[in-house]
Amino acid sequence: MRRSIPLAIISLLGLVPLLAISCEDGSVNETGGGFAAEGGFNEGGEFTSGGETTEGGGIEPIPDGHEDGTDEFPDNPDLDSDGDGLNNLEDNCNTVPNPDQTDHDGDGVGNVCDTDLDGDGIANADDCAPFDPNSYPGAIELCNGFDDNCNGYVDEDPEEGCSLFYPDKDGDQSGPSSEGLCLCSSNVTHVTPYGGDCDDNNGAIGSLVPEKCDDIDNNCNDLIDEGCDDDGDQYCDVDMDVIGTPSICPLGPGDCFDYSALIAPNQTEISGDGMDNDCDGTAAGDGGENFNVVCPDNCLGIGSASEEYLCALEMCFGNLIQSAAFSSPSGDTHTTAHAVVNRFGSANNDLAPLKGNTYGLLATGTATGTSHSVDLPGGGGGDPFGGGSGTPDPYSSDGYSTYDNVEFTVKLTAPMSAVGFSVDYIFFSEEYEEYIGTQFNDKFYILLEAPQTTGNQKTVVNSTECSNPNSYYDFQDPQGNKWCFIAINTAFSEKCPNVPTDISGTGFECAQGGFDTSATGSSTGWLTTSWPINGGETFELTFHIHDSSDGIYDSEVILDNFRFETIPGDFSQGTTSAN
Repeated sequence: MRRSIPLAIISLLGLVPLLAISCEDGSVNETGGGFAAEGGFNEGGEFTSGGETTEGGGIEPIPDGHEDGTDEFPDNPDLDSDGDGLNNLEDNCNTVPNPDQTDHDGDGVGNVCDTDLDGDGIANADDCAPFDPNSYPGAIELCNGFDDNCNGYVDEDPEEGCSLFYPDKDGDQSGPSSEGLCLCSSNVTHVTPYGGDCDDNNGAIGSLVPEKCDDIDNNCNDLIDEGCDDDGDQYCDVDMDVIGTPSICPLGPGDCFDYSALIAPNQTEISGDGMDNDCDGTAAGDGGENFNVVCPDNCLGIGSASEEYLCALEMCFGNLIQSAAFSSPSGDTHTTAHAVVNRFGSANNDLAPLKGNTYGLLATGTATGTSHSVDLPGGGGGDPFGGGSGTPDPYSSDGYSTYDNVEFTVKLTAPMSAVGFSVDYIFFSEEYEEYIGTQFNDKFYILLEAPQTTGNQKTVVNSTECSNPNSYYDFQDPQGNKWCFIAINTAFSEKCPNVPTDISGTGFECAQGGFDTSATGSSTGWLTTSWPINGGETFELTFHIHDSSDGIYDSEVILDNFRFETIPGDFSQGTTSAN
């Protein structure tokens, strides 16, 4: 039976405001605002509520929250359940005070509540490095000084970053390839990073042991006595160690030139050919001319500018040299346009001398330094817009005038044994790469004039294929092939930015961004030009460089290691690249 509580009584008790209704379950609901308390009258007729009765007869309010300490209303912006001064909406852990809000892995859960502090998927209790996401059970072991996989060991059996190490029982610094282990560093058993030892019980056999002439594969390359007799004359190379009488050279050691069977201890000396045919130690030939004079270690300060330059080019040929001089066909003052140096540019670039300790520089501006856009004083004027007429180029068909011409000309006689000559050089230019295919095309010529070889005609002997023959070429041969002289249009030009030859410190390096300047450019890398010459022929050789169409944005060349060729077929006519 449902009972109605007189409103006046309830109002007098102060439990609900005047507009209240009774519910079938005995509770009272307020309809006008305030609180709702679960309860009703007990069997004794007393009214009870969900709150507790105080000593004074009042009712204790129900706290905000559950008995387990969690919030009944967690999104209430006014609540601070853990009392750390941050409301629940801002607090990254609202059950434990953490006013600093530290969150190591940035996952939105504060450290004091986070069961995986580094976010690596492994609970803190199971993680040997709970603050390192790279270290956890099952991680890949690396060579880094840490226990990545949490197995209690550091850098054991690494899967990445390791290097092969080998045992070395015989102490020859190499070990068997089949016994290599990938380790972070050597250990007690695997001590050397070099494998390839085919007999680790014999210190005289190993991958780092020099090959000897002894019928044994000393260096474990599956070859026996390689390099002992390259010319097949049955004499061993004088530079090889010979043990006993190996089968490859039964006549013994002593071959002083193991590239030709015509030179060996059993050969007859040919007087006047400039060769030590019988390997008796007289390199010039018994009674013959001595053209291979050894140059001084350092050519600087040995004499005049021409004498220093000859020395730097290894042209120390004594009385075979008849004359040598610098000049400028365009009438420019050229004293700063050539130099002899120990090295051009940085100490660690790829421009170390190829022979001796010096080489020669030849430029259309200042030869040394790093700024290369100088019009040499004198001459016809390097600026075609300022009235300078320039000098015609008789070898180029492009019709453009030249400026800042600089030459080094040598008149000499080839030794009787000579069949040709070779010279090494590298061409640089500030005109790389923005002027490729244009009239701004500075050139470097090697000019040969010889009575038999060229019919006394001055001939350019250094030309190559073109980088883009459809855009620019200097001449065509009778077969219609297009060719370029040594300039920015040669096929050997090294295209920026990924050049194979390090020319740092020269002022001709590739531009690092933006437009090229007077301290940027590129090069051809090291080149070699070889050409035939008759033994005993007197000829004139000219090294010539010039600016084209202007006197600025200079070009330069290193010249080194001139030598006579004496073995027919041992060189290729033309110009080749070291790269």
